[in-house]
Amino acid sequence: MASMLLIGVTIMLYLTSISAQPAPGCPTHCGDVEIPYPLSRGKTRVLNHISTCCYDPNTRGMGPYLWWLDFSRWPYRFSNLDNNFIVIGCNTLAYIYNKYNRTGYTTACASVCGSPSALTNSSCLGVGCCQNAIPKGLTRYDVYFYKVYNDSDSWRNPCSYAALVETESFSFSSDYITTKRFNETYQGRQPMVLDWAIGNVTCELARNMSSYACRHRNSECVDSANGPGYLCNCSNGYEGNPYLPDGCRGEFKSLLCCPFIFSSYTRILNAEFSGNLSKGWY
Repeated sequence: MASMLLIGVTIMLYLTSISAQPAPGCPTHCGDVEIPYPLSRGKTRVLNHISTCCYDPNTRGMGPYLWWLDFSRWPYRFSNLDNNFIVIGCNTLAYIYNKYNRTGYTTACASVCGSPSALTNSSCLGVGCCQNAIPKGLTRYDVYFYKVYNDSDSWRNPCSYAALVETESFSFSSDYITTKRFNETYQGRQPMVLDWAIGNVTCELARNMSSYACRHRNSECVDSANGPGYLCNCSNGYEGNPYLPDGCRGEFKSLLCCPFIFSSYTRILNAEFSGNLSKGWY
């Protein structure tokens, strides 16, 4: 019995030690930052620039400083599940849209506030902060501030902000209105999540192409849930890098299911368990 348990423990330790490996020669660091494979399996987290619109006392007008981001020629798209369009400010109306998309604006958000007492921490429902969802498959966005009127109240930060921001990491704070902390925390940026996928075809079509990326025989193709393209996963019981010919390793069943060993192991366990029950152990 002890030897059979030792076999099971050894197998489990072996499986635990297996990790996904990149192809030989792939860089594992960008500067001082480690980049572990497999890059979050279809997602990656980045810092995204914040668009600002600030009151200028010299011109007595609002001056926008706008950012745009375009991944239309890259395998990335903005995650519609992990990001929201965030607008922070008072008397602020901002749009996120695709400059080259004739269908017009994608998402808009309006934020208002009359006094510091109206602001509520962790609330982003339109008072000091507004958030809105984005559509699937978005690969480019531009930001535009609609000039409601000049914003020069002395009690608040003279700037309004707009950006795509990771939903999980964002929580509104009232001092985002009274100070510049939201813009200064990451030096004018905020965390954002990107989805990525291979190509622009479904698995059904990709399997018949010479460029099909799921290389290991025990890998599976999964259609992207956010726009066109697909991803590869190791099949159940395997783990590793499905994009390499020998990347998926460690099938638990093949290691444990030798007929003699497995059947003997099962009989021993059943006998031991039945004996314990007859003795009143449960």
